[in-house]
Amino acid sequence: MAVLSVQDDALLKGADATFRARLALEQEIRMLCEDTESLTTHYYGAAADELDALVAEWEMDANGLNSTLQTFEANLRTFQSSLTQGEHDNSAAFAAVAARLGGYSSPASPSSEHQSTETVAERIAKRLGG
Repeated sequence: MAVLSVQDDALLKGADATFRARLALEQEIRMLCEDTESLTTHYYGAAADELDALVAEWEMDANGLNSTLQTFEANLRTFQSSLTQGEHDNSAAFAAVAARLGGYSSPASPSSEHQSTETVAERIAKRLGG
């Protein structure tokens, strides 16, 4: 299973995809509204009233979906921001702990050929003599 990190911007990519889908939906709604307006001129009486009610209900549902997409997009962006801030805060806290432990250096980057399999906790325990 792939692991995503905040740096992968998966949440922002999802928010961008949601934004594009929402814009496409808005465009489709506009086009359908224009098409249905041209139809209403051909109906009279009860049929026209029913068509108007149906179109109004459909527009309400479509706008509700659009609103849900807006909320979802905003939530993704907010969550990404919170995760980024949390990751920054955790890095700063770890750096402070590392400084107190006498200059502990961070593990090799994932792209390194010789990556340690020790966890951070194991390395700290070794450094503390445990």
